[in-house]
Amino acid sequence: MLKRNGSRVIAYVRTVRSSSTDSYDEATTNLNKVLEEVDYLCNVLPSTDETRGLLDDDVLKNCKKKPVFINIGRGDIISESNIIKALKEEWISKAILDVFETEPLPPSSPLWQTPEVYITPHVGAIPRIDGIAKFIAQNYVRYVNGEPLMNHIEWNKGY
Repeated sequence: MLKRNGSRVIAYVRTVRSSSTDSYDEATTNLNKVLEEVDYLCNVLPSTDETRGLLDDDVLKNCKKKPVFINIGRGDIISESNIIKALKEEWISKAILDVFETEPLPPSSPLWQTPEVYITPHVGAIPRIDGIAKFIAQNYVRYVNGEPLMNHIEWNKGY
């Protein structure tokens, strides 16, 4: 959606594939390259052994353009204290958070009192009921016919 609206999108990926995509302009395995170039840093990563705590202060200090950080992936990619430190050090300019290290976000969290933080109640992806019903029906037909299910989760990978 961002690319279609004129934004240049850089994806941080584990493996760069040669196929083209409508989702992003460039893919890289170099997180520092992403941090040096972006105006918006949007986390959509799953929670895995490789991603938990990925965005710590040793990583975020590489942000060059003070991006707005948007977290709609998983909350354990970055700690609450690292978000606050990144804001104080001006590595990021704002944080828009839909997911948190601890959910629900405790009333005692300093994030509530941080003016540069915008908080939403984990509603970044509200599915439509009719879409869910259609998806379940299609997967049921696949199951009955012995076909692979859509959106299969590989539990050993964490997504």
